[in-house]
Amino acid sequence: MRVLRPRPPRSPAPPLPDREYISPAEYAAITDVPYRTVQQWCLTGRIPAVKLGGTLWRIPKSAVAMPEDAIRGTK
Repeated sequence: MRVLRPRPPRSPAPPLPDREYISPAEYAAITDVPYRTVQQWCLTGRIPAVKLGGTLWRIPKSAVAMPEDAIRGTK
């Protein structure tokens, strides 16, 4: 018989001010980049993003103003 041990409590996610961060879908709409590409950029660190939970990402609004060359890794 397998004994289940209680999990240690998770540390809470850092508090995010509501309007300083946007969702990947909002980022994709603003920058005219496919949503899936934005997800990949979040995973690889090409754009700064905060992961909240399993699949919930938030991107700082300041990332919208990042030069495209810096994000795409060109030049």
